[in-house]
Amino acid sequence: MKILYLTRPYKHYATSNYQKEFINSFIHSDFKVQIFEYPFGYGEEISKFDPIEYWKEIHKLSKSCDCVLLGHHWLGDHPFKNIIPIGGEEVGEIKIPVYAFLNKEYVRIQDKLNYFKKVGVRKIFSHCSIAGQLTQDNFFHNMIHFIPFAIMPNFSQITRKKIDLFFSGIVRNPFHYCKDQALRIEVENELFSKFLRVRLFPKKHKYKIFWNGIDVKNNRLINKLNGYRRLGHQEYSQLMSYSKSVFCTISMNLITPRFYESVSSGCHIIAPRNEMYKDSEHLQDAIIELDEPSNIREKIESAQKPIDKDLADFFRNEHTYDKRVERIFQLIK
Repeated sequence: MKILYLTRPYKHYATSNYQKEFINSFIHSDFKVQIFEYPFGYGEEISKFDPIEYWKEIHKLSKSCDCVLLGHHWLGDHPFKNIIPIGGEEVGEIKIPVYAFLNKEYVRIQDKLNYFKKVGVRKIFSHCSIAGQLTQDNFFHNMIHFIPFAIMPNFSQITRKKIDLFFSGIVRNPFHYCKDQALRIEVENELFSKFLRVRLFPKKHKYKIFWNGIDVKNNRLINKLNGYRRLGHQEYSQLMSYSKSVFCTISMNLITPRFYESVSSGCHIIAPRNEMYKDSEHLQDAIIELDEPSNIREKIESAQKPIDKDLADFFRNEHTYDKRVERIFQLIK
């Protein structure tokens, strides 16, 4: 089988590493995958390229392929501007089966699904396990297939752990409210004495905590006063591997990569109760449920016992992007 993978330029991405990891796994898979970067945006900029010439090339390439896969960033996610790339309707003229990734389901999901329906997409791959429940159009309910996030390379388990609780990332999305994300601020308030949004010092407890939270408004001064720094992948994975537990929450109905990275690093996950955990294999086994923010110290104490090594090994071997790509191939064969 040969796949033509259509994506907007992706090599410059500073975040959303999962998109690069999926592409890397496609490239290194046993199947033939041709990556084609389509340079057009959504109409807000003037392009020096001619979409007609690009579509001639795409149709020519498709003749030697078995199917087309639209990448994560094919559609945009602006809250009210156009999200279809210039010339994107031409997908409907492709003569071979077309499949697509549904990305950022919390932004204009119905508009994205309507586009997929219009251009004849046969199956949709989503990282949100309840994506089918987010639309009232029954047309999509059997088309959407859950493909979880996974771990990037270099996450390893270290026996001698010296950090009791690890957290790094945005405290709360300033543009989209999420109940589970809001819990991050409550836990931060339990662990630190604060003035406004500045963490002054840890409240009295015996635990070593690494808390690298981005200010809710991403204020540069507050981030600086809080000692926030952007962690590179190597430092991030190393700090996690030295941790006994990681505080995680579902984010915008997504089981984020941090869940899989944590267990692969031999960490317990401290997280609020959520029925979505059962949608990902053995994830529930790694969760220490946090019922109230005031109980966070109790849960940190529960995580002092090492996580089951077989569970960590399972995540490291099975929850990989290579395995996710294998699943996609099974669904489109």
